[in-house]
Amino acid sequence: MTTKKCHLRSIIHELLWFLNGDTNVAYLRENNVSIWDEWADENGDLGPVYGKQWRAWGAADGRQIDQLSTVLQQLKQDPDSRRIIVSAWNVGEPG
Repeated sequence: MTTKKCHLRSIIHELLWFLNGDTNVAYLRENNVSIWDEWADENGDLGPVYGKQWRAWGAADGRQIDQLSTVLQQLKQDPDSRRIIVSAWNVGEPG
């Protein structure tokens, strides 16, 4: 728990945006969320931020891996596995 005041509606929209794999701030702006605006380019694009990494991880061989779908599948098959992980840091992406 925290005593820090948070704007729950913004947090929910940001999470939904991440889970959708979006990298453009248009959805956020439509929902009055401006936290990412300063990093967006003139078209509203942010590049390979969290949602992209979660939903379309760029593998070294050119494939795109949907980490969230993989995690859900693994949780169903082996919920006690310690190998179930999602990473937002892709060392292969320019940063």
